Amino acid sequence: MSQETRTLVEASQTLGAAFLAGLRPHVRCLRGKRMGPVKVEPCGHATELDLESLIWTRGAKYPCWRLTSRLKCPRCGGMAVELAWLPGGSPAARAGRDLHQCVVASGRG
Repeated sequence: MSQETRTLVEASQTLGAAFLAGLRPHVRCLRGKRMGPVKVEPCGHATELDLESLIWTRGAKYPCWRLTSRLKCPRCGGMAVELAWLPGGSPAARAGRDLHQCVVASGRG
């Protein structure tokens, strides 16, 4: 996903809308080789986040663009992370799994 597309998704989506659209959040630690004047080992830890858990803890109306500022790498404790929204399974494959609060938040319920 390009930086422009990622920015558009984050700016226009809530967690509930991203869930209904079948998007999956992937996060990567950006801790680099330098932190100020000190050299630091790069971390680069990457994983897929569980979107249902994020909705449980933050709510379906939580804006996607705010999520990056709330994340912290579990390996190194770094707060510089990159969040990418990748397409997931088809909506037909997720039929019946739509969370009630996502449907209500999107105005479809």
